[in-house]
Formats: sequence, structure tokens, C-alpha cells
Amino acid sequence: RRRLMSSSGTVATTTSPSTRLSLLVCVADPLRSGHEVMYYPGNVNFRIANIILINKANTAPAAAIESIKENAHKLIPHAKVILGCSEVTADHPEVIRGKKVLLIDDGPTLTHGEMAFGAGKVAADKYGAAEIVDPRPAATAP
Repeated sequence: RRRLMSSSGTVATTTSPSTRLSLLVCVADPLRSGHEVMYYPGNVNFRIANIILINKANTAPAAAIESIKENAHKLIPHAKVILGCSEVTADHPEVIRGKKVLLIDDGPTLTHGEMAFGAGKVAADKYGAAEIVDPRPAATAP
């Protein structure tokens, strides 16, 4: 069995030990520019990719996008770099507007992804939440 891991840490397992990749696409997050070369295993995926897909190009700072492009051109000049847009949406945005909301976000993004916020915060802002509830005062030790 082989484990294939994305730069964000998502794991896919293949069952054939003789699997050979003919194309590897690495998704790079410009909200974490620099991580594509600093952290294992994402840095390995980045360096062996045929295509670098920079997501969130519609919302990320231009300098962060350029940083990933520069790293790609320097480390893997043969790779094609593609920009992609990632839109945060909610099935029922009307239930967010004007409400107090408790955000439960993607753990790896916040715990070891060095992000101060996740998609929940983006959605809360986008759809007009009145307040972000801080759950820490109600948390109790086991």
C-alpha cells in the first residue's frame, strides 16, 4: 500500500505497490505561502509536482501568490502553475446574518497550519454575523 499525501496533509492510500504516478497536482495555499517549501510532506509534494494549483487566488494577497510562483519557478521550472479561486459559501446564509455564531473550524488549519482563522470566520464575515462567540470562558478542564 502506498500513501499519497497532499500539501495540506490529506492522505490517499493506493493498494498497488507498483502504482506509478503520471501526473501529480499539488495544491498550494497562498494564505500559508512559504509552507510549500518549509514543511514535510508538503515540500516533497511541491518539489515533485507536474502542476502547482494555487488556490484562493481570488482572496489571497498578491504578494503571497507571487511568492509561491517564485518558489515553483525556482524549484520546479518544468511545473505548470495554475491559479484557482476558492469561494466560501453557506447553504443557508440567511441564518448567519445578524446572529451570534460559534465557529468550529478545520483543526489542522488552526492547530498546526499556523492560521489564525479558518473558513468559518470567512463565512461569518461574508454573511454578516453579528458576533463571534468565544467558547473558552465556558470550557472546563477534565
